[in-house]
Amino acid sequence: MFNFTFRPRFEDFEVNLAEIFAFTGLFLWTVQIYFHDSGYIDLTGELPLKLIRYFCMLLFLGAIFTGEKLYTVKLAGALCAGGAFLMMLARMSDDGINLLQLMLTVLAVRNVSFRKTAKAMFWFCLVMMLVVILGDRAGLIYVEPMLEAKRIRYFLGFNYVSFAAIKFFNIAACGLYAYTDPQSVGKESKGRIHGILWFFLILLFGANYWYYKMTDTNLIFFLICIMFVLYILCIKCNLNLFADNLLIRTLATIGFPLLCAFTYVVAKLYDERNPTWDRIDDWTHTRLYQMHKGVTRYGVHLFGQVLKENANAADMSKYFYIDSAYMKNLLKYGVVYTVLLMIVFSLMFRAAVRAGDRVMCIWLFCAAVYSLFNNNLTSLVSNCSVLYIWTAVRILRDKERPLPFGLQRRRRSLQAGNFINENE
Repeated sequence: MFNFTFRPRFEDFEVNLAEIFAFTGLFLWTVQIYFHDSGYIDLTGELPLKLIRYFCMLLFLGAIFTGEKLYTVKLAGALCAGGAFLMMLARMSDDGINLLQLMLTVLAVRNVSFRKTAKAMFWFCLVMMLVVILGDRAGLIYVEPMLEAKRIRYFLGFNYVSFAAIKFFNIAACGLYAYTDPQSVGKESKGRIHGILWFFLILLFGANYWYYKMTDTNLIFFLICIMFVLYILCIKCNLNLFADNLLIRTLATIGFPLLCAFTYVVAKLYDERNPTWDRIDDWTHTRLYQMHKGVTRYGVHLFGQVLKENANAADMSKYFYIDSAYMKNLLKYGVVYTVLLMIVFSLMFRAAVRAGDRVMCIWLFCAAVYSLFNNNLTSLVSNCSVLYIWTAVRILRDKERPLPFGLQRRRRSLQAGNFINENE
């Protein structure tokens, strides 16, 4: 009676296997980091999280071998994965393993759109943030709040009171980047809505204020507020504060290295007997003294060293922890790695300026300031902007380099002369 034939069209269901490997790895990586930094680690233990980390490495390696055409990239991925596994078997320092894992992750997303990556990380981190906070509210991983003088600071399920706010920085930045239509910015917006809706921007600001009231993390709160203000000015009001001119190009190129050098000089010059330095140190919550102690105790070497820290603030006489990303990279990984890292972030900032990518410019500007007081510059769940590097490479490689003003005038005059000759 019924003559119905179902013929599926498999070409409509094209799946990029490399992206499946990459995004699955990123999701599991986010899960294990959130579990490691929260009270869930007391329930799971360290071993399952380590196994997830190494399984993520296999997924990233799968993304490289299924989606990469260059044999040099495949070889680099294999070396990173092999080196990390060998270091694990030899029970060597976790610092070296973490560095190889980061390099492998960066290689795995080489052929993935960063906008896709930012969108995925936004949802991965948001879901895991809710999992941790709900676990805290349910009493599953509840930690008693910290009482300090006239303030109460809640952990919200994390191992340290500022972790929730630090991770929200990445959520906010990924959300702003992923859901801002690049075609809605600039003179050629053609009536499109500029940026994300005001409702969602207000929602993000409300979440930022809630984190501030619960954790009392002043630095992150004001930094995210600056991010929102810059977003409103650059996207909503369409002000090009990061125009591709000589001044902005120069600042974008030297910003990260200059702040890194500034941090080292300040740490070297710090004198605890000087009342002015002492007041500055109080304002930074002893961060300045800790950096000075690190430089004095360990020194800076070409290829780094093992940095033994004690983050237990219960006994301040034994407390030693470097919060600045610039100083931590110098002390832990050495001059060579830090210089390469500063070059990477300088290239990304310069590429974002050249492409007119205002949201990424805002993100990197805030990350540069943020890294003066926080060491999560390359953490995928606290600041995943490092994955923008391949987009930056393509921009700098493919986009025409702007000429100096005098040469631009000369080229325009030559083009006008050619046009006149052709008409004649």
